[in-house]
Amino acid sequence: MHSKTAKIQFYSADRLLLKEAFALLDDRVNADAGSAVEVDPGQSIQATLQSISLRLPRAAVALVNGHTNDLGYILQPGDCVKIIFQISGG
Repeated sequence: MHSKTAKIQFYSADRLLLKEAFALLDDRVNADAGSAVEVDPGQSIQATLQSISLRLPRAAVALVNGHTNDLGYILQPGDCVKIIFQISGG
């Protein structure tokens, strides 16, 4: 049986990047890798992240149920989304 919500988890090798991204979030998410928030389906990943005030870094990948997808994907009940913040620079 599928959940009526979707779950979004956040990952980065850079803990500071996670803290900066979550600076505006409420108590639903902390800045630990693998932190998750349950959200209502029916919106795109991008719209959902904006609705919870998450500022995405430029380099982020969305995995939906284990498959790469773009941020325009419309969340479905039971989806598990992993947002992976990539580290760039030199």
